[in-house]
Amino acid sequence: MVKLHIALGEAEVEGLAALADAAGRPRSHLIRQAVGAYLAKQRRQSLQREMRQYAERFAKHSGEFVAETSEHVSARLLRETQW
Repeated sequence: MVKLHIALGEAEVEGLAALADAAGRPRSHLIRQAVGAYLAKQRRQSLQREMRQYAERFAKHSGEFVAETSEHVSARLLRETQW
């Protein structure tokens, strides 16, 4: 594990401390969870963009179909994919 030093505002530190106390966890644990959740969200959004671009590239003849289904396909793939 790599140690990082970051600067946070007082309100952020106080909020983090309150959450850590309530959860009975160290602040560093909550920060790791938050960073992990953020990175996972970014990966999902990137995958959705890539799938949408793929669908648009290979289904240009049916723009309405792509518009209606790309979001549904992305959501279904994310739901059913083993991460």
